[in-house]
Amino acid sequence: MNTYSALLTAYLRDQIAQGQGAISFAEFMQTALYHPEWGYYSRLTALGKSGDFTTAPEISPLFAQCFGTQCAAILSMLPDRCILEVGAGSGKFACDLIGSLKSLGITLSHYYIYEPSPSLEREQKRHINQQAPEIESLITWLSALPKDFIGIIIANEVIDALPVHCFAMTPDGMKERKVVLSHETFTWQVEEPSNTDVKNVLDQLNHTYHFPMGYASEINLNVASFLQSLIGAMQQGVILIADYGYGEREYYHPERTQGTLSCFHQHNYHSDPFLHIGNQDITAHVNFTQLAHLAVDLEANLLGFTTQAGFLLGCDLIRWTEKMEHHLNDKDCYVLHQAIKTLTLPNAMGDVIKIMGLSKNMRAITPELLPGFRLQDRRRDLD
Repeated sequence: MNTYSALLTAYLRDQIAQGQGAISFAEFMQTALYHPEWGYYSRLTALGKSGDFTTAPEISPLFAQCFGTQCAAILSMLPDRCILEVGAGSGKFACDLIGSLKSLGITLSHYYIYEPSPSLEREQKRHINQQAPEIESLITWLSALPKDFIGIIIANEVIDALPVHCFAMTPDGMKERKVVLSHETFTWQVEEPSNTDVKNVLDQLNHTYHFPMGYASEINLNVASFLQSLIGAMQQGVILIADYGYGEREYYHPERTQGTLSCFHQHNYHSDPFLHIGNQDITAHVNFTQLAHLAVDLEANLLGFTTQAGFLLGCDLIRWTEKMEHHLNDKDCYVLHQAIKTLTLPNAMGDVIKIMGLSKNMRAITPELLPGFRLQDRRRDLD
């Protein structure tokens, strides 16, 4: 255990003591990931070979290039050609997306990045300065979401890092799984829900799905305020959300008995959030049905919902691949093809990552302007 992990562990123990011996997992996850001094995202550069996990933009520029195809179609309808990326990773996606739009004849007015993690913001600035200094003047880092934004907002693998509450079905009914200390070790304990919001959601889920004994999963109460902040920041435009997740029926499938809570440390996956505290990523998949219902309540329109594979193939993946192959030797072509498999095959990222499109004040948008959602329309999975 390093110094930061020790400090964070001590802080969490104090939180539990102050919380009458237990805290919600959402509180634990919030502290472990986002404590301003010792939290995982406050200190570490988590991406890439030296980090803990790899996102789609890091695997191949094809991911951002395909987003370029979709963004170009949408930007043609807007009075202002701006993009706002929420949680920009290493900065590679921004570089590749701006480059792809330029090759399509689209000159952006501005590219904004809203990055809550100080360590990732430093990494983004370093990467862009080294790899594409010519676009630095186009990019502005924001400390808060804007008002009256016109353009496209992109959130890639952001929602799965929002803190979640956990629950389990017990002989005494649906209970919340909270975090307690047992012999100075963090562990789970089932208790009554933390508040009425948690209780109401758990009661509704249990009424709908009749969970078997021992079933455990998660609910995300933070996604409502997150989505409200995105839609509230926008005057007109489209929001593109990419993340691991399912429609609600699949999320709470009877065979998914232990939920989707996932931890990543040095590219190793496990399911114990009480290991490597402050030194590992913790995520939970997205309930896209919940997201769609929230969007409608916030007066946004659901444009489309599809798999990552369907989105990329609909957005000219083959054409972008052929364009890249002209400049590659056989070895690099092999690497490219392996990356495509990772991005598109069902047993890799192709099916489990979904793309959702939402719009605000875009009445004239037509299916022709949504190539990413034409090939596989999966909106029925949200029922």
